[in-house]
Amino acid sequence: MGELHHRLCELHQIGNDTPERMVHDVAAPGLLARGVRVMGISDAGTDYRMGRLDPPYHHVLACFGGSGRVWIDGNWTRCTAGSAYITPAGAPMGFETDGRHRWQFAWAYLSPQHWEIAQPLPYLRSIDPRQLVTAIEGLYREVAATPLDISLVDAWAQLACSHAGRIIAAGDQRDPLWQLWAKVDARLNEHWSLDKLSAESAIAPEALRRLCQRTIHRSPMRQVTDLRMRRAKMLLESTPVKIFSVAQSVGYENVFAFSAAFKRWSGKPPSECRPTSQ
Repeated sequence: MGELHHRLCELHQIGNDTPERMVHDVAAPGLLARGVRVMGISDAGTDYRMGRLDPPYHHVLACFGGSGRVWIDGNWTRCTAGSAYITPAGAPMGFETDGRHRWQFAWAYLSPQHWEIAQPLPYLRSIDPRQLVTAIEGLYREVAATPLDISLVDAWAQLACSHAGRIIAAGDQRDPLWQLWAKVDARLNEHWSLDKLSAESAIAPEALRRLCQRTIHRSPMRQVTDLRMRRAKMLLESTPVKIFSVAQSVGYENVFAFSAAFKRWSGKPPSECRPTSQ
């Protein structure tokens, strides 16, 4: 079959270090009704490679962290956070990690009988993938919930499909700071400061502060805190990870400082976000 990073070929190589969260149309009939075969979120490891010479479905890949490579017009092109790789049925497509870095993306397989992609060949588009990621995460958790509430599963499926459709139909308008927040969201455990945010965005600190106030109505560091707390809330609600480990994963070495910050943000301590306490 050859190696996908040298030339495009039929290949399905997930690797041993790529956790994936997937929801198939069998588990969520709302996907089937809307022409979606399967949706998922992948944290692709260095051995991840995928290639299709004549795919029978449309495919949408929305990157929200790290970077990979996608096949466009006979060449490999870098795909980073804030980009969507959109491929129509029947057009050769491929995507892979670069062998050195991890790559996080949400994705969906779409039926060409239900969905229309105007362009005949794969292309990249600038998008904000956060809504799609959140919707697929919600759908994944709801499908696994006990007892199963099919009305909630369908609500999440409708939301996820709507956001996939928005990505296909979107123009290139987006939050001018999205690339910065994607970098922060992928590296929440690092020590972020206004100076570091400035360096990452190539925007002077005071200009960055003014831009944040104008576009998201908060300071840059308050946005960092919000991203950290949102991630912490998701981990607390959907995983058994210990609170200390959650704190470390979002940049807090001191669990008491984390607990105080989380309570200021959410109005309740981290322990009350555990499913067993609800």
